[in-house]
Amino acid sequence: MTTTSAPSAGERIWSIPAIRDVIINNVPERRRSNLLVVSKAFFEPVVRSWRYISGKRSIEMLLSDCKSKERSEIYKNSIRDLIFFKSDKDSPYPARWLKLYKLYPNLVKILSDRDGLDRETLANGIEQYTYRYIYKDTLTLNPKEPFKKKVGIPKQVIVKRHYHLEISYENFKHLLTIAEIEKTVKDCLIKRIEFYGESPIYFTVNISYISNTTIFEALNYLSVEKGIQPAKYFNLNLNSCDSSLPNLVNFIGKNLHILIVESLNYKYTEITFEYLFKLIKWEELTGIKDCILGCRRDPLSEDEIQIYDNDSEEEEELLRTEFGNFKNTKCSSSSLDKFNLELIYPPDTQLSSIQLEHEKQYVRIIGDVVFNLLRLSRYANHGQKIMDEFDEQDKIRIAALYEKEDQPHVLETAIFSSELNKAFLERIIERMEGNA
Repeated sequence: MTTTSAPSAGERIWSIPAIRDVIINNVPERRRSNLLVVSKAFFEPVVRSWRYISGKRSIEMLLSDCKSKERSEIYKNSIRDLIFFKSDKDSPYPARWLKLYKLYPNLVKILSDRDGLDRETLANGIEQYTYRYIYKDTLTLNPKEPFKKKVGIPKQVIVKRHYHLEISYENFKHLLTIAEIEKTVKDCLIKRIEFYGESPIYFTVNISYISNTTIFEALNYLSVEKGIQPAKYFNLNLNSCDSSLPNLVNFIGKNLHILIVESLNYKYTEITFEYLFKLIKWEELTGIKDCILGCRRDPLSEDEIQIYDNDSEEEEELLRTEFGNFKNTKCSSSSLDKFNLELIYPPDTQLSSIQLEHEKQYVRIIGDVVFNLLRLSRYANHGQKIMDEFDEQDKIRIAALYEKEDQPHVLETAIFSSELNKAFLERIIERMEGNA
């Protein structure tokens, strides 16, 4: 008579699908594939945890390598999201995406560049398909110019259009003065957004000398007079870091998703990071994900630095006061994990050893600011490892830029840039490791 031993506690836990899925989902993705060859019990839950697959070629390779029909079906049933990239030259056109839902029974979403198709099962059991795309529009003097509609989308699919609005110098360069350009841009901007009846989700300004006041006044007018609010995921790309930038950022507030201020030269970079930092209401930016800023930096002369009589503590304390109450300033967004700061120095800036040490002190304080702002204390005792990952992905950094006198309006990386970035990152690591 043979007896079978009762399953262990671990085996009983593993036999519960919901718990098994949680365990596998907590295994790093790069290591999950190793579990496929452990046993049959691992195969299906591991494949199911993948959720998405990228590229038509990847799908074909995956299925062609699979000789088992049973396993092939598990692969097909596991795919929830399909992602196609521009580099996939053989990817199907959106008009043919609907057929993929028959191939992959549990497929929910297809993404390609700025297009996407979703499947949703309604309460009555009917499947509803929604195609979303982003239309890129450039502001012109004719604000009622029609936009091009997507063609080839099956009639049973609901089509939802979002748009990216760009203000380009090319369309307004014939105007004689900056005042004339700003007035014309403001008027055309209001009329174009009114024409759409909704806010753009991407907004790009490629004219460095247009004041952010022009943009702010147009968006504020549309909000107050027309009831058109900034889109829920508003992505702002500007060329001007001026005194009205904080007003514009605070106006968009919780809807701001990406903020990029790419300063093109020293002249039109009016404000410092400390000025901008103190005036932005970071606690209201609940949706921001990426923050890339170009701010003015005027280094002190040796004479100004030597006023401190080599008292580094007094020097550091004075620098800290420039940032206000930064210790209690944290961004409310849990997804803000990219912070790049470009410091725009006067043309041909050369720093003496005394000036360089002062600038290092300055960026170390910015390190304290960023540590609090991004709530990096949650990575306590893992500073070096986390910062290596962030550095690899270019998520947190400082760069110093300037123009050459003989090449105005062309920013180059300053020779002391890497030293400042090193001091900045070292300070953040110190804080994360609890050594400061």
